[in-house]
Amino acid sequence: MAEEESNPGMIVFLLLLWAAVGHRITARLSFVGDGMTACGLGLAMGLGLLAATEFLGEETLHDMLTFNPGNFFTFFLPPIIFSAGLSVRKKSFFRNFVSIASLGILGTYVALTFIVLTLLLYRKCFGFLNMQDVLALGAIFATTDSVAVLQVLDKDRSPILFSLVFGEGVINDAAGVALLRAIQELGDEPSLTVRTAILITFSFLYLFVASGLLGAAFGLTAALLLKASPNIHVHQAVSMVGMIAYLSYLVAEHFGCSGIVAIFTCAVVMSHYAMYNVPREIRKATRHTAEVFSYMCEGAIFLYVGLDTIDPVTWQNSNFGVSVSLAAIVVFVCMLGRACFVFPLIHLHNKWRPEKVKFREMVVIWWSGSMRGAVSVALVYHFFDFTDKSEHVASIIGMTIIVVVFSTMVFGAATKPLLDVMLGKQEPADTHSHLPRHSPQKPSPTQPQPELEMKPYRPSRFGQEAGAISPRISAVPSETAEIAAADAAGDNETIVFANDDGTETDNERRGLLSNKSFTRSAHPLSRLGGPSFNKIHLTSSEGDESSSSETRAAEAPKLPHPKQGALARVLAEDRIPRESRATEEEPDIEDTAVAKRIQQWWGNFDDTYMQPVFGGPKFKVSR
Repeated sequence: MAEEESNPGMIVFLLLLWAAVGHRITARLSFVGDGMTACGLGLAMGLGLLAATEFLGEETLHDMLTFNPGNFFTFFLPPIIFSAGLSVRKKSFFRNFVSIASLGILGTYVALTFIVLTLLLYRKCFGFLNMQDVLALGAIFATTDSVAVLQVLDKDRSPILFSLVFGEGVINDAAGVALLRAIQELGDEPSLTVRTAILITFSFLYLFVASGLLGAAFGLTAALLLKASPNIHVHQAVSMVGMIAYLSYLVAEHFGCSGIVAIFTCAVVMSHYAMYNVPREIRKATRHTAEVFSYMCEGAIFLYVGLDTIDPVTWQNSNFGVSVSLAAIVVFVCMLGRACFVFPLIHLHNKWRPEKVKFREMVVIWWSGSMRGAVSVALVYHFFDFTDKSEHVASIIGMTIIVVVFSTMVFGAATKPLLDVMLGKQEPADTHSHLPRHSPQKPSPTQPQPELEMKPYRPSRFGQEAGAISPRISAVPSETAEIAAADAAGDNETIVFANDDGTETDNERRGLLSNKSFTRSAHPLSRLGGPSFNKIHLTSSEGDESSSSETRAAEAPKLPHPKQGALARVLAEDRIPRESRATEEEPDIEDTAVAKRIQQWWGNFDDTYMQPVFGGPKFKVSR
């Protein structure tokens, strides 16, 4: 039992260490991403375990370091896809669905052709691979890695590019499942014929449509259940949404469909219907919970990749020279094959779509889709049997690990500088990943600003009294006033904001001050926090409660003076309501006549038949 529990305990410890230290490294080093820090931490831990081989034993060490594809597909991958689907920009995704489908389907076959032809040439020259190996490796590396894409592109920084590349990865999964399944059925020495290609194509179409319909059915079921539960509590609603989405993934995998397509479709349907059947607090809690699980699963995946890289059993049984040469060929061919279909297809996209993609953005699409991650490692372990520890399979696994680690560490280090060059440097506020990100909204010149009065709340515990608040922030709207008040208080005062009834403001508003520490109380335990914190009431001059997030979105804030602190200057912009970024209204774009007819038909059908039954934006629960 100790040996079985050692690996999960080690992963939890590494996740804790990564969560505590990883974001600090990412903030200090501009070229380092979260995936790199997790993979590097896994590599360091693997080296430490390797040095303790005499105490652990080779079998125990192998069990602790080996990548488990079953755990990856069952536990780690579904939360990542669900979180991405729940927060995807639906308008941008469906407006560009034809382009996404062309990249996901045609692009997969173009990349597959390049990889297969190159590996056939390698087989003819060196004779190491058989025909099934060539086709399997072509299917595995021709598909875009959804997990790797999430490490490259930010859905808020570039929503169109994120929709194109991540949507391509989701469709790629159905194509990859169909290809691998067909290759397994063909046997060890399959023959490539036109009939085989047609069967693979129809198998892919069936998998994609069936998985999408299955996921949509589960999403609509969740909408009906939430609509029939008007008094449901937060923890019950979050649990229900998560379990229904996860069930859609498991059912799809059980029936041989694509679980990724099913759970992604389920999440998109939930975000459009089910999420509007519950109050805003539940919507926020659901999305935050999904983001937390996605964050932990992404970290665990890259930790596993780093650990598996050090597994001595793989390298002892492999031909290292073959692994390195194959890895170099696969990386080069993946980038070349992707360039051969990305630029032509995006050029066609610009011909008939109003949302134009610039050449620099094409480079970002090409680059982000060229990276390979943990999905490739899991598919290799899933397809190739390594129980006999043969040199042939060990060399293929070693080659895959080299490709993935090279993509994660080398490509990952070049990603941030490349994005800064191609898309422009990111705003400073975006570097604080723990802060809520919203798109700035233009202030309304006609909307008057309420005069806000800062009332100090004097707690009785320990007898402290709140200090005076600087008058320079008295005319700032509530959100900006909170930040400016914190800066004005200095580094020697602790502030917690409260409403007129004495209750504290929501955690998200107080979280804006999370990277500053203020201490007011002289008590020895004051630095640990507690009820002795000073509380500040935010009220308007008429005595009403602080304006709601919707009202603050229309107000024109008075920005703080530059000397009021960096945090105030960054966060004092006017913000739109604090709902999920996925529910923000996206700008309407002049579309083609055919697309307008389709959108008009779907809008009428959705408003007339779907939303009255399942809920939606027009039937939003506002409590």
